[in-house]
Amino acid sequence: MVETEYRLDESRTITIAANGIGFVANVGPAKAGERWEITNTSVSATGRCEFASYRGNQPVANRQIDFTFTGDGDSSDTVISLKPQETVTFAFTGTPGIIGTVVITGTRYVPGKRAY
Repeated sequence: MVETEYRLDESRTITIAANGIGFVANVGPAKAGERWEITNTSVSATGRCEFASYRGNQPVANRQIDFTFTGDGDSSDTVISLKPQETVTFAFTGTPGIIGTVVITGTRYVPGKRAY
């Protein structure tokens, strides 16, 4: 199958809720046949918190990919490969009201040739 490579550069901003958790689910390839190769995950926050990433659409402990006690100013080069329709969930935990941002970079692979 022929694929075209595009730069992956996505960000999500999350506010930690009253229960001490803020998460965004279902981050991943949106187009039919598209796949992602995440090569860097960076986080920042307005206060002290923890950050974790998970496979799938819920922050479930046995599906955890990566974790940091420093939800502000940390990054990871853990490679996360997502096939079509696979997703990841990003979660910040800490004091309610803290705003966390996660930025993922890497490569998107889209089926077909690029049109010129």
